[in-house]
Amino acid sequence: MKDESFERFALTLDQVGQTSSKLEKVRFLAEYFSTLSPAALASACRFILGKESDKGDVGVGWSTTMRAIRELRGIRGDEMRRLYLEFGDVGSSVEKIFSSKIQIQLGKPEPLTITDVQQVFDKMAESTGPGSSEVKKKFLVGLYARMDGKQAKYLTRILNGELRIGATEGIVLDALGKAFNNEEVRNWYLIVGDVGALAAKLSRRDTSPPEPDYFRPVAFMLALPLQDSAEVAKHFGKPVFAEYKYDGVRLQAHVKDGQVHLYSRRMEDVTRSMPDVTASLSAAKVNMILDGEALAFDEGKPISFMMLQRRLHRKNLSQDVLRAIPVHYFVFDLLKLGDSSLLGSSLSQRKNRMKSLNLEGNVRMAYHWTVASPEEIEKLFRRSRDEGYEGLVLKDPISAYTPGRRGGSWAKLKEELDTLDVVVVGAEYGNGKRAGLLSDLTFAVWDDDELKTIGKAYSGLTDDEIKNMTELLQRIKIRETWNGVIVPPSIVLEVAFDSIQKSTRHESGFALRFPRIKRVRDDKKPEDADTVERVRQIFGHQFSNR
Repeated sequence: MKDESFERFALTLDQVGQTSSKLEKVRFLAEYFSTLSPAALASACRFILGKESDKGDVGVGWSTTMRAIRELRGIRGDEMRRLYLEFGDVGSSVEKIFSSKIQIQLGKPEPLTITDVQQVFDKMAESTGPGSSEVKKKFLVGLYARMDGKQAKYLTRILNGELRIGATEGIVLDALGKAFNNEEVRNWYLIVGDVGALAAKLSRRDTSPPEPDYFRPVAFMLALPLQDSAEVAKHFGKPVFAEYKYDGVRLQAHVKDGQVHLYSRRMEDVTRSMPDVTASLSAAKVNMILDGEALAFDEGKPISFMMLQRRLHRKNLSQDVLRAIPVHYFVFDLLKLGDSSLLGSSLSQRKNRMKSLNLEGNVRMAYHWTVASPEEIEKLFRRSRDEGYEGLVLKDPISAYTPGRRGGSWAKLKEELDTLDVVVVGAEYGNGKRAGLLSDLTFAVWDDDELKTIGKAYSGLTDDEIKNMTELLQRIKIRETWNGVIVPPSIVLEVAFDSIQKSTRHESGFALRFPRIKRVRDDKKPEDADTVERVRQIFGHQFSNR
């Protein structure tokens, strides 16, 4: 009989966390994954990667967790703080509480399964409105009452979104591939979009290639950054499609039977922030998955990205806000139409199919032109800048849509070429008027599955943004240092700089000269950040031009 207990799940996580070897982590997880049913495996993989339920956010914060633990174990707030300072981790603190000899004796409870926990998480996600906090607390008390210290530790860590076992997305996918002898797991994940759905498919021994599914976002196709018009022309060596590069938020629109959901590059559902776009798409009366960019747009011209950010960060969108910050959705690709996947079709074919779509209101087709020579590319680039856009995206007309890939079939050309998307890994307190605020941000880029530091920046954010950033960093911190905090990979920044230098100070081997924060990339996941290889490319290009 399969052992799908939450106890075994917790023991496996402990085993994974105790080794620093990536290969060993993959092996431990693969052996465990191969023993689970499709449903239990789907939940286990989601839990490891920080997703409690596909019904939505469970909405359980630290205060609700603490109230549940106090009710069950009678621990005081000051004692909980003392344990946290001792262990530096809420999960380990809770494990100590539940392993203590002074626990209330409740007898031997019936063992919990992974599915039991999943069902409770689903109920918590579906519980909303007045009184829901008390309902969620009761659910938590019911779970904790059936757990030992090890299980309670990992339940708490799952709810706090930080398992602390070093099991990255890549490690989980590699473990799934090893468990089910499938070399296409990473490619399939880019299409399926949900690790749970992919894990269940593999567990059922379903070897058919996946297709895009409505309301499960596909990883976005990416564009290769190029330096100038001449390099673009040389890269393609033939006529290509050119589109304006929009300074907005990349969105994937899923439209089926009048229901519309919008997904960001982080695969987050952002439908609520775009009611005007949603209304226009629901009127199209056709089932489809679209790729495009939403930007603040008024009187035929784009508005500053800062205006769009103001709208996105509002919890309540009044009609006054919608009128003051109008948003248009520019559609430039079609991934699915009806029941047919178009990922393997050429871009020319996809654009021809797009002409039949009934788009109206503030949803419109993105303009595109055909260019070939450096002169044509430069002329259109200057036109885009004059009209308030960021630059150009150049696309091979015969290219398929390759989710999550930056293979070179698409290229982007911007005015400010030397920028990097980086991941915040730590922060230090500032001085003067920034005393007490975490204003000096340390950031890193990817080297395979590891983040390696490349610099620190303290300029570019407004006072309000620094205050908000400080609150966020304090909330997600892994631990405190003598002058700041260490944080898990969660926040992506776009950083500009004057040049790149070799450095022994940073783990990446490089340092940015005069880095400054252009903006917080809420639309990007940490996995979308740049790599050491990209840094080497920029470094090599600037060196060759000296």
